[in-house]
Amino acid sequence: MAQNNLTVTPIDTMHLFYMLPAELLVHIIEMLPPEVFVNFALATYPLLLAHGLVPPLCATRIAGLKAGSLRLLDSLPLPPELGLQILGLLEPIDIMRFAIANS
Repeated sequence: MAQNNLTVTPIDTMHLFYMLPAELLVHIIEMLPPEVFVNFALATYPLLLAHGLVPPLCATRIAGLKAGSLRLLDSLPLPPELGLQILGLLEPIDIMRFAIANS
């Protein structure tokens, strides 16, 4: 029998937030504005990764994103209000991908 060499970051199961059903977690995320979602996603990365709501990243990239200030709308040649409207139409994982690509 072959062993699986995948490593998964352990999730702190002592916190009640990590025990929420996936459907409720998705509902909470959908209510967050895009710029708030990115901060939330970085703070709860292992949980959201386990549910497939954020793209997989190495620990170095996550630390770099947490250390630097993410400015979602700086890379868009649009007024901030219009940029937020556009980002608000994206799925959460796509907002994260946009933030990572433009950080």
